[in-house]
Parts: sequence; structure tokens; C-alpha cells
Amino acid sequence: MSGCTRLKIQSEPSGRIERRGLLACLGAVCVSGLARPGQAAPTLGLPVPDRGGLAFRIVRGGSEIGKHTVTFRQDGNTLRVDVAVEILVKFGPIPVYRYVHNASETWRGGLLVAADGKTNDDGKARSMNAQAGPEGLVVEGTLSGRYVAPPGTLVANHWNREELSGPMINPQGGKLLRPTVTPGPEEAVLLASGNRVPASRFNLSGDARLDLWYDRANAWAATRFNPEDGSEVMYERI
Repeated sequence: MSGCTRLKIQSEPSGRIERRGLLACLGAVCVSGLARPGQAAPTLGLPVPDRGGLAFRIVRGGSEIGKHTVTFRQDGNTLRVDVAVEILVKFGPIPVYRYVHNASETWRGGLLVAADGKTNDDGKARSMNAQAGPEGLVVEGTLSGRYVAPPGTLVANHWNREELSGPMINPQGGKLLRPTVTPGPEEAVLLASGNRVPASRFNLSGDARLDLWYDRANAWAATRFNPEDGSEVMYERI
């Protein structure tokens, strides 16, 4: 998921499912040449995939529980990025958890000028809006209130690995995140097709706890995190 949402799904001895927090960082790296707020750079310098989008299947305990898509639309020097996440967890045939998240970013001339996010976390509504202005990037969120983001802040939608070189805005409610990022080795990560792609791993700890992989073209390749129930959730790129 973008940023971090907490949903924990536990089986109790009675067979009931208790919903509390599976730490899912869907839709949260330093790449030279990418624009930061206050710097000019061509929009095409951003890591936009040639095919115009990214899609992942979300797998927990070997079962697919949802999908995450990122769509890119270029119009002159403006880039629009749309994120959509849908998760449905079932206990047998019974739905026990639903999650829907939609977010967008607008980049102009290589600069992030606006962003928003709306989340329905199993009935709990959260939102975030950010607009560039004279003060800087002004953020308002249901979990953060209003603040001016520090220079270099990007939104934790994960498609742009440059987000890892500074503070991040959680699109699920607007909180400012400052995770510790530890680069790891290049690894062969599994795709939904069953093939593997070489990608560099980055471990996030603190405000966000997950692993992110980016391939040699700097495209988001995979995500992994461990929920509080001890299971493993993987993003497999389609």
C-alpha cells in the first residue's frame, strides 16, 4: 500500500477473525537527476515505465488478496500519476476485511505540485491533500492536520524511488514519515508471471516497516512486509 495502513487479521481458537492491523505499506533510493521541490528538471526525467503503468498482485500466505495499480499520463510538461488499491481478505467464503485506496500526484516541469489520497480502511475514512504554494508543499490530512512539508518531501506512493532520499507524506491521512532506509544487495525478485528480474532492495524501518525493490530501470519491482500476525505479504509485479 502506499504509505502504511494497519490491519491485523488473526484467527482465534473459536475460528473467529479479529481485525486489527496487518502492517501493509502499499500505496513507503537515491537516483540522480530526479527533480526535487525547488529544482527544475524535465518531467520525462522521472521513472515512468515505457508501458505507461505498473500493476501488482498482492499475495498473503500464498493467496491473492488484492491488486495495486499505478497509471501515468503525460500531457506536455505535466505528468499525472494515479494510484488504485483494492484488498479483500476472506475467512473461508466470508469477507472479513476490505480496503480501498485511491491517490494521485501531479508533476509539472519535473516538480511535484499537487497530491491527494482517499482511503476507506474497512469503514474508516482517511484523506490527504497537498498543494504547492509560496510556503512550499502545504499538506492537510485527517491524521496530520495542516503543515508545510520540509524541502525534498515526496509522497510515499513508492513508484518513484527518489522518495527514499527524504521525508515522505503518507497518502493515507497525511502523516509525515521519516523512516530509516538501508540499501541492500541486488536480488532476483519474483514477478507474477513466475519470471524473475534483477532489482536492488531497500529496507525501511521506523515510521514505515517494509522492503522495496527497484529494477535496473529504476522502476518499482516488488514490496514485502510482515504483518503483526506473522504472515508475509508480497507485491508481485504483473
